[in-house]
Amino acid sequence: MLQLNQTLEGVTGSGKTYTMAKVIENVKMPTIIMIHNKTLAAQLCSKFHSFFLNTLAYFFLCIKK
Repeated sequence: MLQLNQTLEGVTGSGKTYTMAKVIENVKMPTIIMIHNKTLAAQLCSKFHSFFLNTLAYFFLCIKK
């Protein structure tokens, strides 16, 4: 059974980005990824552009004032 909500945590260099990319590739569904840091969000967006060449990947930034 497909679980729609998941959390992935891991230390630096443990393969989180690759794991997320493979899961997204396998489920073939639109995906929202939430990241607490704008620098990390930009890095992930860049990586996803290289993983999914023919797919849109965006990141949005919300700043609390």
